[in-house]
Amino acid sequence: MRYTLYAKKGLSLVEVMLAVSILAFGITGVLRGYASSIVALEAGQYNIDAVNLLKEKMAEVEIVVGEKESLSAESETGAFAAPFQDFSWEWELSPTEAEDLYALSLTVSSDFNPREFSVTTYVADKKAEEDGEGEEDGEE
Repeated sequence: MRYTLYAKKGLSLVEVMLAVSILAFGITGVLRGYASSIVALEAGQYNIDAVNLLKEKMAEVEIVVGEKESLSAESETGAFAAPFQDFSWEWELSPTEAEDLYALSLTVSSDFNPREFSVTTYVADKKAEEDGEGEEDGEE
């Protein structure tokens, strides 16, 4: 009968430790990728929320400015209601080089993100348009 000195009946400690360390490195890589994707998703959600709030507030401001009889330079700031209380807005109405034309600028920002979103549109002064129409009617 023949006896072998080294009978293989399992894994050695070195093999087990090598397998565990390879597994640990693999899991670490997967978890880092997962964390990075969560950060990217949060940034994307911030951008979506900010743009939607910007559109909503610009529509409100355009209505308010459109109801005014005559325009003048002015500005206003504020914050959004819950659940967007971390976002703030600021709009400014300023005259342009063109006569009776005003630039309406709106900016949305937050305390937790340095990125700001802005949009500018132009509004004509109604009073100046009405005066111009009255002069044209009188000339005929």
